[in-house]
Amino acid sequence: MAPAAWAQLQVKRSLVAYYPMNGNATDYSGNLNDGQMLGGMSRTFDRHGQDCGALAFDGQTGYISVKSSNSLQDFSDQLSLSVWMRMDGAGLNDLEWLTLVCKGSDDEEKDNMPQFRVQLTKVTVSINTDMTENINIGWNLGQWYHVVLTYNGREVTLYKDGSRLLSVPYYTSFNKNREPLEIGRDRPGVEEFFHGALDDLALYNRALTPYEVQLLYKDTFGATVAVPKECM
Repeated sequence: MAPAAWAQLQVKRSLVAYYPMNGNATDYSGNLNDGQMLGGMSRTFDRHGQDCGALAFDGQTGYISVKSSNSLQDFSDQLSLSVWMRMDGAGLNDLEWLTLVCKGSDDEEKDNMPQFRVQLTKVTVSINTDMTENINIGWNLGQWYHVVLTYNGREVTLYKDGSRLLSVPYYTSFNKNREPLEIGRDRPGVEEFFHGALDDLALYNRALTPYEVQLLYKDTFGATVAVPKECM
């Protein structure tokens, strides 16, 4: 079964990008949002113990850059990100930022820079420049977690391993830009890198329902994916 089957069988509606991260940064959503692996990155074991089933980021220079596209600009007032992540350390700046995605690579934060982001720390969650909410999440190094963040135009909701941790009112519209989507790096303001491993990262231009979050959390497709040729 090809990696694209995951998106076909699971939550596909409004899927903008899907990265199985099986040894590469290929997008299997059908929107051709393929990424380029840059800096300190390597292939690693995924949550199922599958070799080459996830990508590791060194926390200093490693990230994925995805060229802007019409579909990646198609985020106005809704957003969802689903990903499996393993935190291995604090990263270069020692702030323990879990920088997952950021659409914008300019140094300066502006109304449209970034267009959107998903960042977490042990004590905060953020989706753009003016939305950062305090929350005690409690990550453990070396442990895999399923993380979903949704924004439906009225509130931001954070899930960890299928359980809702946070729902806070928030009202905004995202200002589009032509900047790349970066996975594992956030540059506007202070440059931060993710240190750990990511797997099965999916972006949607709508808010997932709690039921869909459960579907993604319980998915075991990655356990049966064959090792890609580039890993042999």
